[in-house]
Amino acid sequence: MIAGYVLLGENEVLPSDTKLVQNQLIIFTYLADWLKPLFQISVVFALFGTVYAGFEAATRMLYETSKNLSKKVRDFEYKRFMLYILIYILVTSVPLAIKMAIDPNFSVLTFLSITLLFIGVIGVIIYGIGVIILSQTVLPKNYKLRPIGLILSIIAVIFMCIPLIFLFT
Repeated sequence: MIAGYVLLGENEVLPSDTKLVQNQLIIFTYLADWLKPLFQISVVFALFGTVYAGFEAATRMLYETSKNLSKKVRDFEYKRFMLYILIYILVTSVPLAIKMAIDPNFSVLTFLSITLLFIGVIGVIIYGIGVIILSQTVLPKNYKLRPIGLILSIIAVIFMCIPLIFLFT
């Protein structure tokens, strides 16, 4: 942190977007030249791990939630479901990747924010709706949400939808 402040802070350089990794590399090479290849290898593994884990986690989350809500999804084998998600991701992400390569004003962070919005926020909304439906239809009467719990759960899901309303208006 001290090296980062000395090298970047005095010039008021804030690491952002695609320059984030380049600025971090400046800090590591300042500390020792032999850290450069180690840093580059760690960035590759970090990016690969993030992409793989994000894909696996998002697919598993969507599958496990959806199979309890839909008979069609329940009949799918997980690997087949994963194949459909992979096709969807390729069809949507390849054009966005091309746009990022062509248009310098298209931000990588914007792309990641959109992705995380759908994996995170919408995933939690799906879980919230699924919990409400399953708790009221599957659980025995003693374990179902009582009226106040049901109302609070519905209000919580509505509150989670508010950012999406502002996003699309």
